[in-house]
Amino acid sequence: MPRQARLLVPGGLYHVMARGIERRAIFSDPPDYQEFVDRMEESLKKSACRCLAWVLMPNHFHLLIQAGKEGTPPLMRRLMTGYAGYFNWRHRRSGHLFQNRYKAILCEGEAYLMELVRYIHLNPLRGKVVDSLESLEQFPWSGHRALLGKEKRAFQEVEEVWGTFGKNRSQAQVAYRRFVNEGAGGGRRADLTGGGLLRSLGRSPGQWEGVRREDLQAFDARILGSGGFVESVLKELEKKSAPHVIAGMTLEEIKDRVAKVYGISPEELTRKGRKGPVTHAKAVLIYLGTQFKGQTCHSMGQLTAMTVQSASAAKFRGEVFVWDNLDLQKLIN
Repeated sequence: MPRQARLLVPGGLYHVMARGIERRAIFSDPPDYQEFVDRMEESLKKSACRCLAWVLMPNHFHLLIQAGKEGTPPLMRRLMTGYAGYFNWRHRRSGHLFQNRYKAILCEGEAYLMELVRYIHLNPLRGKVVDSLESLEQFPWSGHRALLGKEKRAFQEVEEVWGTFGKNRSQAQVAYRRFVNEGAGGGRRADLTGGGLLRSLGRSPGQWEGVRREDLQAFDARILGSGGFVESVLKELEKKSAPHVIAGMTLEEIKDRVAKVYGISPEELTRKGRKGPVTHAKAVLIYLGTQFKGQTCHSMGQLTAMTVQSASAAKFRGEVFVWDNLDLQKLIN
């Protein structure tokens, strides 16, 4: 079954998750964690996204993101591609670091904001990375300490979360701690880690028992929220949907457009060479060809005079380059 397209809702609240390939570790020691945090801060700035909650676990991470005007892709492409390159370089490995693409569930903020903040920040306790609520307050790789006022994270939006717990900062911190502590005995919440009708009703996949006909409502596996929220999101997206510019272009026309953006000749894209602009342009062309024109890394490697292995690696860099360049973004927006 083909994957559904992401729901790109400017300003939408997203529960974002990604896991290491084969559930392997993506953080080996404090320098790895810190590198990810530093990259997250920089990526948030450049993407205009906002982070309300976050946690880094040994083999996965959770983020609660309010998307910028382009949704979550600019943030996550920059963050995950950049970090994977760093991790592979530092630990002398190659290949994919993350399992499949990241999951981004669009959430109904009014109904789920507080529960998601609590669920995300209780991850280290649930996963037995820490053994108590007291230890959780010392865990450095989540947004929990910032919401308790124990540290400052420039990239974390604490005021908005505090505003849901109290009229002033001190009241909010006390209420937030109490709220988190009250949820400490709960296990994994399937209803907060995915969308779909059953999960929006607080059920796990397959648990249809007792669901009445009158309970049935609009649903979408990419959305966590009420039927009314799902309907409003899908209707709004339908109004805005339009074919990408790139859909009407041939591969040759795309090659010419990419060459023009980088100030090189189209012929340079088909010859061997590692000059800076050419390398970047080839990566972009490979990404656009494989993502939007049905090409394989093998065929794009032949076109750009690269091995299939090099073309495969370049594709991921090209994705980041596209979202860093407004002229290239116009092709796919």
